[in-house]
Amino acid sequence: KVLGLALLCVGVSVKLVVKSVMDPEEDGDLSPFGCRLMGCGVGAALCTLLFIRYMHYGNKKEFTVANSLVVIGTDARIDRIVSIWWWTIGVACIIPFAFLPVTMGRPLFAIAFYAVLLLLVCVLETSYSDYIGKRLDKNRRPGEEQAFVDSTASYQGATK
Repeated sequence: KVLGLALLCVGVSVKLVVKSVMDPEEDGDLSPFGCRLMGCGVGAALCTLLFIRYMHYGNKKEFTVANSLVVIGTDARIDRIVSIWWWTIGVACIIPFAFLPVTMGRPLFAIAFYAVLLLLVCVLETSYSDYIGKRLDKNRRPGEEQAFVDSTASYQGATK
């Protein structure tokens, strides 16, 4: 519910940005409330994602990425990437709150800044998962070639 509320705040603030840019009476200025709403909404959404990630992966020594089992402590490179993965989302949570004064009264800059931040987080998250998946594929021992899900299995009720 917190994530939904944070994303609702982001949606409302985007609507306020559009109104301030398109309305000639607004002179392109966004109210301090609108700027704070956008920054705090994005920050709250990222903090909620960090909390969800911690509840799912926190204090675990094994987890799956790209249908492969990651065991912490077996490969130094993967351990480093997992550490960077945690730090990326942690730092990304702080950035929207830290840059609130910079985005005040500048609606187009604010929306562009937060859009670039979220795009960067998505690209980094995807690249980390891709790297870990490829690294695990190269390090599999004989007998580990079978995926967790058998894609050739027939399903009941499927047409032949």
